[in-house]
Amino acid sequence: GIAEEISAINTQLDELKAEAAQAEEIRNAVANGAGETKEKMEEAKRLLRWSDKPITAIGNYLGYSSSGHFGNVFKKTVGLTPSEYREKHGK
Repeated sequence: GIAEEISAINTQLDELKAEAAQAEEIRNAVANGAGETKEKMEEAKRLLRWSDKPITAIGNYLGYSSSGHFGNVFKKTVGLTPSEYREKHGK
């Protein structure tokens, strides 16, 4: 009857609310991660420009597990590899 239908609709609504809350958490986590990456890349650019630290050391300092991963994230974010950036913008 109608009571069962209303109950089923309420259950569906609760499930949708839970999914929406999960999606919001994921969106926030992605946004925070993107902001963190942007800050790390700004620091990387500064270090590449003004220091003689090896690129591997800069990646490690910024918390990247490998210089390859650091290089990939840097190139995707900045548009140049760390060495290209240093050659173009270094002191």
